[in-house]
Parts: sequence; structure tokens; C-alpha cells
Amino acid sequence: RNRVRLQTTVLFLTAVLLAAFSAPANCAAPETRKQAPKSERTIAVTGYAEVLAQPDTAVLRLGVETQDASAKAAAEANAKASQAVVDALKKLGISAENIQTAWYNIFPIYEEPSPRGEPYKPPQVVAYRVTNTVTVHLRGMVAKVGDVIDAALEAGANRVEGLSFELKAKDKFVQQAVRRAVQDAKRKAQAIAQALGVRLGEPILASEGYAYQIVQEAPQFRMDRAAGFGGTPISPGTVQVTANVVVRFSFSGQPGK
Repeated sequence: RNRVRLQTTVLFLTAVLLAAFSAPANCAAPETRKQAPKSERTIAVTGYAEVLAQPDTAVLRLGVETQDASAKAAAEANAKASQAVVDALKKLGISAENIQTAWYNIFPIYEEPSPRGEPYKPPQVVAYRVTNTVTVHLRGMVAKVGDVIDAALEAGANRVEGLSFELKAKDKFVQQAVRRAVQDAKRKAQAIAQALGVRLGEPILASEGYAYQIVQEAPQFRMDRAAGFGGTPISPGTVQVTANVVVRFSFSGQPGK
């Protein structure tokens, strides 16, 4: 009888323990599933604007080219003429820090190749050509570009290799272009919202794409001092400052309704 009671007690405790361990699994509330966030209801547009401004800086490339049968003689003649050009520029009020050597080259010139049918002869150097080019930054002297070119040619320069106009003090023009680009973005967003039949909301994200100036390049030309010259007319025109912005707006309503 005691054995029967013991077995009954063991079976009862086993059943209780099994019920206790299985209860949480059976009674736990089902796990709540997280709903995926709805896609953002936005309209993204790019705004663009450009502002025209008068350039305040001219960048001029002037050169002296000499030639002689002797490399030394050609280099000495070039050095003398180049120094005279630099001195003439300084007399016009251009500081030394705004005059920079951009290119210096000594190039051998060979005789014409042997005519067809004649015995071959190794090419011989008949002369040397020396070129010295300086870059001149005319800050606040855009109106005097023509005078600078004339003075350089008078002093011995015989090459004008490049001329461009830039805008160094461009901050206020960049800000103006950015404001106009934002206005352009808003107009585009309003047009898109109207076409979709929804109501445009507040801007929720805005970023500047880029803002820069377009350098105005003058046509490259070469002047020969021997050909004679008078006053050189130079028209700086204008430079463009452009801005690009990306703006994302919210909207409400159902498209097409």
C-alpha cells in the first residue's frame, strides 16, 4: 500500500511540474508584430539659378620669345627682355606677388630634312628658341588690362597667350544665387504637387548641391610687336555665379484624387 501511495504521489508531482513548465507557452499573449513604416510622402526637387556679375580680377599670360644660333645668346636676350617687361608691369602698380613665372623653355631648332633622293644627314641644330611666360593677376585693375598689354608689348613682350576674367569677391553673389535656386526649387515642387492633385507641405530637407563661378575666358591671341599696335581694347563682360540646391517637401492628400 505504501508503494502504491508513493507511485501515486510521484505521478501527481510529475503532472504538476509538466503543467507548470508548459503553462507560459500556452498562456503567453501572442507577440505583437511591428508594422513596417509607411513610405515617406515627399516631393524632392532640384533648384538652379545663376547670377551675372562684373569681374574684379583679370588673369593675363604674357610671354617673351627670343631666338639665336647660340643657346646662351638666346637666353641672355630673353632674360633682358623679360626683366624689362616685369619692370614695366611694376611701374603700372602691379606688385611682384601678382607676377609669377608660368613657363620657361629652351627649345633647339633643327635644319630642314634632306630632300628626297639625297643622302641622309643627321639633323643639325641651327638655332635655339627661348620662351619665358609669366602669369599676371590684375586684382582690381580690370579696366587697365589694355594698358597692361600695351606696356608689356612696348617693353619687349611678343606673346599674349591667355586672358581670363574672374570674380574673387563673390560671396554676396553666391548667396543671391542660392536664394534664387531655393525659390526655383519651391516653384517646381508646387508645380509637381498641383499636377499630382496634392497639397504641398513644409520643406523637410534642404542641401546645397554646388555654387561656383564660371570664369570668362577671352579669346586667346598672339601679338607681334614688330607688326605695330595701338591701344588694345578689352571688354571684360560679365561672369556667371551659379547655385544648385536639393529640397525635399512633404505633401498631404492622395495623388490623383
